[in-house]
Amino acid sequence: MLDDVGLVRQAQGGDVRAFEALVERHQRSVFALCYTILRSREEAEDAAQEAFVVAWERLPALAEPLAWKAWLRRIAVSRSIDAARRRARRHAVSPLAQSASGAVGAVSDSAPLVASRDQIERALARLAPEDRALIALRFYLDLEVADAASAVGMRVGTAKSRLHRAMARLRTLLEDSNED
Repeated sequence: MLDDVGLVRQAQGGDVRAFEALVERHQRSVFALCYTILRSREEAEDAAQEAFVVAWERLPALAEPLAWKAWLRRIAVSRSIDAARRRARRHAVSPLAQSASGAVGAVSDSAPLVASRDQIERALARLAPEDRALIALRFYLDLEVADAASAVGMRVGTAKSRLHRAMARLRTLLEDSNED
């Protein structure tokens, strides 16, 4: 079985089966990324599918096959953010989806904060899509800040400050929900 670089090169030459193999290899991680940003299974499935369609259409223009994963991740983030913006314009409220994690601890200035899955879902939903994307890339996918910044098309410094503010906002939202 070929590695990603070999499959990308074959797919760039028009080999549909090679691209299908890439989709199979990466569909779970792309879906997980989209879901973390969108918090809706249906929207995440649509965004992931759109990401692969765009990847197929633009694959001949990918100059460096080694960059495949980062390039695909960036497309998925872009499609997810676009979907979140469309949803916000429609003012539609989607039901909270199940998260894979139980409770998560977030550290405040004085004591640890333990939040339920539902509290985390509600707090994440109140963040901007770009902020959810950064949090997902950094903490769910465990990417370095530079890689997360690249995936959302930001400079590293901008991503660092944006991530810092997003985490502070998330912490505040979780603390407020614990007081209720």
